[in-house]
Amino acid sequence: MADFQRFHTYILNIRFVRFAGVGCCTTALDFAIFYFLHFIYGLAIIPANAVSYGTGIAIGFFINRVWTFHDAMHRSHRRVMLSLIYGYIGLILNTILVWRLSLYIPAMLAKTAAVLVILLYNYLTNKYLVFRVNK
Repeated sequence: MADFQRFHTYILNIRFVRFAGVGCCTTALDFAIFYFLHFIYGLAIIPANAVSYGTGIAIGFFINRVWTFHDAMHRSHRRVMLSLIYGYIGLILNTILVWRLSLYIPAMLAKTAAVLVILLYNYLTNKYLVFRVNK
């Protein structure tokens, strides 16, 4: 039984590392799009963040489905809908944080702080609500 628990803990740690790796890549894309839209194109913070973060949600879902949670074979509309629902709740929370924090600190620093706060929310909703395994 102890071996099973160690193996289970190992798998959970791998999933979190993979999830964080996917998150780092999609966050880099998010930041690049945000920077372009807000600082180069001149779009306001809220729509720039919505577009950049929304792009990360879409790309992250597909990569996490196949690579992090090994769910490529389950083409569940329910999972897509849950991912979108929780992803866009994360988008709303992220955008509120970026908007409020940017009143006091530079926009890119506000975006960084928001990403750090939302990381745990995203992992927990994906692991326990979107890609949970029913036993």
